[in-house]
Amino acid sequence: MSLSISKVTKFTSKIVPSDVRSTTTKLTGAMRSGYRIGKRCNSMHKRNLFQSTTTSAKSVTKELRKLKFTKEEMPALIASITSLVPIPSPVPITPIVYGIGKIIAKIVK
Repeated sequence: MSLSISKVTKFTSKIVPSDVRSTTTKLTGAMRSGYRIGKRCNSMHKRNLFQSTTTSAKSVTKELRKLKFTKEEMPALIASITSLVPIPSPVPITPIVYGIGKIIAKIVK
């Protein structure tokens, strides 16, 4: 039995809440857009490796700052950030963080 990419994405789309998916899409879109802007600026000004890295990082930061999130979206935002961090973990940490965020949001209300 082999797992294809489509089977895995169908399975994960049923597990991951829709607000986490939409927040992750917003974050990755902003990062891609900022990277493309930085890359375009670097090619126009013919910068070296260090200068191009800082320019790309600044562009990504500017694009991420443009995003606005409400208080209700904070658990999804935190869960999305933990899913994007490239640290391997034997325990699926994203659902745990999302659950803790929801509990904290209910306590704060």
